[in-house]
This record gives sequence, structure tokens and C-alpha cells, in this order.
Amino acid sequence: MREPHDGYWHFGMLVLGRFDEISRSAIVNHLAGWIIKGFFLPLMFSYLAGQIPGYHADLVRFLRDFTFLNFFDATLDLIFVIDLVFATAGYILMVRILDSHLRWAEPTAVGWLAAIICYEPFWNPIASGYLMYHGPVNWSSWLSPYPVLQLVWGSAIILLLSVYVWAGVGFGCRFSNLTHRGILTSGAYRFTKHPQYISKNISWWLISVPWINPTSPAAAIKQCLLLAGVSAIYFLRAKTEERNLRRDPVYAAYCRYIDSHGLFQQLRRLFAGGNVEVPRAAGPRLRDLSAPRSGEFSPDAGYLRGQ
Repeated sequence: MREPHDGYWHFGMLVLGRFDEISRSAIVNHLAGWIIKGFFLPLMFSYLAGQIPGYHADLVRFLRDFTFLNFFDATLDLIFVIDLVFATAGYILMVRILDSHLRWAEPTAVGWLAAIICYEPFWNPIASGYLMYHGPVNWSSWLSPYPVLQLVWGSAIILLLSVYVWAGVGFGCRFSNLTHRGILTSGAYRFTKHPQYISKNISWWLISVPWINPTSPAAAIKQCLLLAGVSAIYFLRAKTEERNLRRDPVYAAYCRYIDSHGLFQQLRRLFAGGNVEVPRAAGPRLRDLSAPRSGEFSPDAGYLRGQ
């Protein structure tokens, strides 16, 4: 092994009472990985178990009645089933033999807080008590008098959530929160650093249409501000994850590349009248980054070319 004295080794030395040989940081990181796995694995599995019956019911409804709204419901259920399958597998397969082990965990309390409040048992009381942005109108009821526009709007939501699941599937067995288990630079991640967060948050705005509220303009403004609060939580998650992963020189180089050649930079160039380049990525999608590397990021390699 590149580093045989990993967290398991140090924890073993602790159990054997060989305190002069242990690394406190390695043990803390090892225990943090098991806490993350212990929290998220049963959560993702329970989400998956609850999602499958809903998908089955919506699929049956669509097969009986071929309407776009039934197709929309069945497609979104399928997207979330796929996402949860990979999320559950990611936590199960956090093992070194598959090179999908934990390199290090999120070290800050802010990073942990920003992540875990987005999940049960924390999210429901927070959302219902402080961030209830849903109003009496959603996208399908709002656009029901305009079936063509309804189809276009719903298709945009499906496209966004397809990007979301595409980004998640790209991690394979290394998907997890609050951890560094390898840097992904291809697929959806060759366009932006946070395709999952961006696509999911935009889809929430399109689904809930918070700017539409027949009660009053003030109620619509309130809904928009509450949904903006939800998006702010995900912005905080993104920034804490970046701060954690930037400790790896590969991710730091990847960030510099995205800041110069990513999707949003390309859009700025387009509106400014400049030339637009399409980011490319090939080769290994996830690089083993246990050892420090240096060099320049290459989109054609899919990872940092190191020495």
C-alpha cells in the first residue's frame, strides 16, 4: 500500500495501548469517516426504500394514461431512484480495497452543519418552521392553461435533474458527503465545480415558482426570499467543500481551470463577444490522490498531470 499506516492501523495501535505510535489526527479522521458512514448509509437506504414504491405507482399511472404530467412524475421518481442507488452504494463501498476509501473528512463544524441540516431528522423541522417556500401554486398548475409551455417548462426541469443525477453517477462507488475520496473532473464536472447543487437548486425554483402567489405580492416576495435561503445553504455547502478539497493540489488546479474555462466563464465570454471553448475531459474520471501531486490541470487527461 502507498500508506500502510492508515486510520485502521493507528486505531489498532490505540486499542493495543501503543500510544507512542499513534497519530491523533489519523484516529479523529478515521472515526469521522465512520460517523459519516453511520449517519448517511441508513438515511440513504431508507430514502431509497421509500422512493421505489412511489416510482412504481407513478410508472403504472403513466403506462395507463400517457400524459406529460404522468411522464414527468415517473421520470423524476426514476431519477431519484438512480441517485439514491449510487448514494447508498457509495457509503457501503467506502473501503480501501476498491480504492474508494476516505482520504480525509471535512474538518470544520460549519462544513458539517451545512451538510447535515439538509437531511433528516434536521431538515423537516427547519424547512417547515423557517424555510417553507412552497405556496398555493406550483409550475404545473400555473401553466395548466398553456399545455405547450407546460411541456417546455417541465422538460427543462427534467433536463436539470438529469444533469443532477449524471453528476452523481459519475462518482461511482465514491459518492459521499463531507469526505475527500477522489477528485472528479470529467462528466458534468468538466463544466462547473458544483453541477449537482446548481442544477438541483435551479430545478427547485422552476418547480415551486415562488414568484407566483395569488394571495399578494408580499407573499410572493416572502416565498422567493425563503427559497433564496435554501439556496444560500447549498452555497455554503459548496464553499465549505471547496475549502476542504483545496488542501489537495489536484483540486486546487482543477478550480483554477474551471475559473478560467468553466461553463459560467464561457457564458461571460459569449455575452462579451469573445470566443467560446468547450471544456473536454477524458481518461480516468477519478484519480487516486492519496499522495501530493503538482503540475497543471489538463482537460484532456481528466486529472492533474503530476510528477
